[in-house]
Amino acid sequence: MGNATTQSFKEARATLTRSTVSGTLDYASALFTVADTLGESAQLRGVVADPSTEPAERSAVITKIFSGHVPAAVLTFVEKIAALRWSTPDELVSSVDTLGVLSVAKTASKNNTIEQLERELFEIAQVFSGSRELQLTLTNPGEHREAESALIQRLFGTQVSPEAIALTERAVAQVRGSKVSRRLDEIAAVVSGFVGRKVAQVRSATALTDQQRSALAKALTTEAGGPVHVNVAVDPTLIGGVVVRLGDTLIDSSAKTKLEQLRQAIA
Repeated sequence: MGNATTQSFKEARATLTRSTVSGTLDYASALFTVADTLGESAQLRGVVADPSTEPAERSAVITKIFSGHVPAAVLTFVEKIAALRWSTPDELVSSVDTLGVLSVAKTASKNNTIEQLERELFEIAQVFSGSRELQLTLTNPGEHREAESALIQRLFGTQVSPEAIALTERAVAQVRGSKVSRRLDEIAAVVSGFVGRKVAQVRSATALTDQQRSALAKALTTEAGGPVHVNVAVDPTLIGGVVVRLGDTLIDSSAKTKLEQLRQAIA
């Protein structure tokens, strides 16, 4: 992310967080619509992100394109976004998309269900990563959105929150089936980041007890220097121990790895 984008996104995020109307699924949906429209037109996003164009002119383009198509509050917000400086047109699009995810996170936070949302996104990602059939069903991202939405509702609609459904639909609309789980992990990291948490992805040879999970979370919080949301997936192939990924840090204490290291040492 370029310097201009970093600063502008920080400003846009602060505006979203302060807003009294931004924490709704309708608001988030409208931001996703804006991101998709900009993403589909290289000319449009180039004009809006062009630093040589006066901010007022860039905002006027947004007004012309989206007036009457998104709620007035979203239009006002996106007009302000367009007036900021962005390092590249693509970074403008990805920033608007991330702001949509943050709006969903804000909705869950207002409802005191953000921890539930974090857990649901992980569980849904596990379903996608473990089902080859489901991956093959979703091979053309965004091409058949009504059918994709109906499928997601059928699979998860009665089991998870509306926020989880909205973010799953967003992931499915953006990437091919085999990559949905990874995209959901990225979205979950944004959701956790909204409340200042990092995400630790843990693979364990066996299910962890509540005491073990609590001890692991405490250790990872110390490692990260702040709150951590811990996702645990059981992976019997590890034989024993755990593998933890926390951001760019990988901690591998699995028996499988230790045995492999021993094998190499005596080879």
